[in-house]
This record gives sequence, structure tokens and C-alpha cells, in this order.
Amino acid sequence: MATDDRLGRIIADRYQLDRVIGRGGMGVVYGGQHTWTERPVAVKLLHSAFADDPTLLKRFFREAKLTAKLRHPNVVEILDMGEDEDGSSFIVLELLEGRSLKAILDGVSRLDVGRAFEILYPVMDALAAAHDLGIVHRDVKPDNVFLAQGFRGSEVPKLLDFGVAKALEGTTMMTAAGTTLGTPLYMAP
Repeated sequence: MATDDRLGRIIADRYQLDRVIGRGGMGVVYGGQHTWTERPVAVKLLHSAFADDPTLLKRFFREAKLTAKLRHPNVVEILDMGEDEDGSSFIVLELLEGRSLKAILDGVSRLDVGRAFEILYPVMDALAAAHDLGIVHRDVKPDNVFLAQGFRGSEVPKLLDFGVAKALEGTTMMTAAGTTLGTPLYMAP
């Protein structure tokens, strides 16, 4: 794997990037910390190839705004967003330690019904809160459900990645006709 030249860099004069957590189609997520408070954070940086695409920039920041509106204990918290001095667009999120539901499912032949309920009931509550605000997630799948380490070793299910979410009222359509957003295997028919 190539060395990432952003490691060690400070974004927006306050977020130091320490490690790569994940890579996706639209960007890279880094683990790091706030330089003043030393709070651990995750920083999602949009790929520079998308910096000049106003539709993608709008979608990127829309994800942060929609997620920030939720303020639900089972939705990843958005802490900040903006552009760095070099023009890099970023979203800062709470840093979650734990594992995805996909990682759990990959390790078992089947999930006990009680365990499934413990994980999915809070996620359904988060989805209900989103729907109450007119937000439809559109990409609920095991990769986007994370079991974060909570207080005293508890697990806190968190719903992630509102990148293809849709606000039902007050916004214009950002999906072109014939375009599929989300993961087809997990989409409603």
C-alpha cells in the first residue's frame, strides 16, 4: 500500500491525521485528534478529484448536515465540517472503536435472535428519529451499522454513513434519473 502523504498533517488548524481508518469511493477516513482538546476524532476527507464537482461537494456536505440534525445516541455524531486552506473538504465525526455488524456476521454462521434484537432495535430507533425529521437513509446494511465500545465495556449500536440519504422535504433532487444510490443487495424492492 502506498504511503499516505496526509498522515501527520493538521486539517483546518485543529485536526491532526494519525492513521487511515477506511477508504471509500468518495474519500478517505482518518483517525486523529483535535489538537487543542486532544479528543479522538475521525476525519472524512473528500477525494481531491471531486473538489471541482459542485454536485458531489453539495452531497458531501449535505451528509454532514443531515446527520448533525439527528442528534441521536445511535447515530454517529458530526462534530465539524468545512474546507482546509488547500481546498480539501472534510467532515469531522466522533471516533468509534469497535466493529461493524458485517464483521460480526462474517464471524458467525447465524446470529442469535436476542443478539440481533439488541443490535437492531436501537438502529430502528435511530431510523425512526431520522424519518421523524424527513430523512431517509437509503443505505442501511451491515457495513453501516457499527457496534461502538461504550461506557464500561457496553456496546452501542451506531448507524453510519448518511452519504446517500434523502431529505424528503425542502430540498431538490440530487439523484439523476436512472441513477442508483445505495447497495442493491440491501435495498427495498
